[in-house]
This record gives sequence, C-alpha cells and structure tokens, in this order.
Amino acid sequence: ERFERGSTIITDEHPAYKSLEQRGYVHPTVNHSEGEYASGENNEIHTNNCECRAGLVKWWLKKHRGVNKGYLILYVKSFQFVHNHCHYDMYERFVVTLATILGQYSGRQAGEDADLETLVRAPS
Repeated sequence: ERFERGSTIITDEHPAYKSLEQRGYVHPTVNHSEGEYASGENNEIHTNNCECRAGLVKWWLKKHRGVNKGYLILYVKSFQFVHNHCHYDMYERFVVTLATILGQYSGRQAGEDADLETLVRAPS
C-alpha cells in the first residue's frame, strides 16, 4: 500500500481498478469505451496527465536503446527528477542534486519549489 486510505485515485474503468473503493480509496473514473475522456462538474476527472507522462517516459527511454529491467526504476527516477525540475537551469538542478545528496533538500513541499537562494548561500 503506497497511498493513504482516503486518497483519490483517478483511473479509467479497467477491471483491474474495481477494488479501489473497497480498499478505502476515493475512486472517480472516466469511461474511455464510451468516448468519455473527462468527467465531473468542471471536467476535472481525467487521466490525461498520467497518460501524457507515460508517453514522455517511453519517448525518453528510447534514446537509451534498451534498458535492463533491474535498472528501469533508476531511469524512471532520473526522468522524474528532470521533469519535475525542468523550470530550473542546469546550475539550479546541480544545486538541488547536491543538496539532495547532502540531505538538505527533500523535494518540492506542498507544490512549492525549494528556496534555491537558501541552498546556494554559503554557511556563515
């Protein structure tokens, strides 16, 4: 179990996902087989982000011309890091990477970026 009970998990209506509500998750769905790709009052229920990210990962992995299954998670994590920090320049990514290694940065918290000024500033 990787998600807290009560978390919202949005999927299509594939049979593999049928038990999510029974397991304690909020499970809104879209029915692709009936041409539905978004639902909800403001079309806020959709799987586009997930499908887009999966497509980007596949495209990104093609440049490696084959990935050992044992290392696949490392390639995906590398993609995830680059994608999540794409708005940073190369120097800022280096600072975030170094701060992560040194344990001074744990990723974006509550949708906010790390305070790079604090990370870059030399200790006094």
